Amino acid sequence: MPGAMRRILSSRGLSTVLTITGFTMSGTGLALSLTRDDSSPAVVAPSSTVALDPSTTAASTAMTTATTTTTTTSIEPEPTTQSCTNELDGYTVQFPGDWETASATPEQECRFFAAEPFIVTADDVAVGDVFIETSFPVTYDEFIEGFSAAPGDAATTLEHSPVTIDGRRAEEFEWTTEQGDERVFGYGFVVDHDGDPLAVVSADQYDPSTGIRDVVRDMAYSLELS
Repeated sequence: MPGAMRRILSSRGLSTVLTITGFTMSGTGLALSLTRDDSSPAVVAPSSTVALDPSTTAASTAMTTATTTTTTTSIEPEPTTQSCTNELDGYTVQFPGDWETASATPEQECRFFAAEPFIVTADDVAVGDVFIETSFPVTYDEFIEGFSAAPGDAATTLEHSPVTIDGRRAEEFEWTTEQGDERVFGYGFVVDHDGDPLAVVSADQYDPSTGIRDVVRDMAYSLELS
């Protein structure tokens, strides 16, 4: 090594000259390779290592700590329901957040609902998967008495039972009717809206095995009448 370091050790009056010819670093300290004058190599164990100033070894022992930053993006969930108000007929209803409503006139607002986008014309009276009907030629009591039970002719009531919606009298009902060669079923509720019937019903294509029945029920019980 350049400019070899020399140290004279005295023991019992004898002098020995040691020359440092190399060194190695290990996890336990600094090991020096020494050569005596009689050319017999000697190794000073790590336990005999001379302590070094920490400042002289900082560069060789420094460690770099990497910091990982995780960024989480918050995704807002889709609303479970939407709210819709018909000012003319005086009601507000909640419907599924992923459903659609459509209208062609102010009178049709918040009347027709479906799971998929659909088109409404000014002449439509029953379109979509679920609709709300307010134009009955009878009072609520007359409706319940005769209980034709659904918009349209020749409907047969299968079952009905009294319930309460928004603090008002109401009936839950299910009906069936024939359309040509096909028999279809319907399900819904009729509410006493200040003496007049207001119905929340499924379309005539109602299939009892689908979730439409639950949608009709949830929409009916969400009604707020004014």
